[in-house]
Amino acid sequence: MVYETSRNYLHVTEKTFNAIANNQMFIINGQANSLDLLKSLGYKTFDSIIDESYDAIADDTQRWSCAMQEVKRLSTIDQTEILEKIKPIAEYNYGLISAKNWYKTTLTQLADEIDDFLQNQQIQVVTLKLQRLL
Repeated sequence: MVYETSRNYLHVTEKTFNAIANNQMFIINGQANSLDLLKSLGYKTFDSIIDESYDAIADDTQRWSCAMQEVKRLSTIDQTEILEKIKPIAEYNYGLISAKNWYKTTLTQLADEIDDFLQNQQIQVVTLKLQRLL
């Protein structure tokens, strides 16, 4: 289980990338649609092993509960079987994170997301100020 720290906006941190760099399967406890963000960055998720429907749940408490149910379900499956299924995905993701240009590409994409977020926040602030003037 990867615990992302902020729920204010959609992002993934070093916590998720640490699991990827260590060839580990992960279930993300973060903002809804975190797995879609990872996929948009070129990573594969473990949807052939994990029921990833939890990730689309908007309510934090419900999403967390569903993710924990999935952890419990996985604990009942033969671990050798799981390791065999995750190996190609983990190797692919490790290869991607190890690629020479990965850091530049990922940091650029993350910087763009932060810029979009900040611009959105500034628009909201300007809108609120204008509303107060009216």
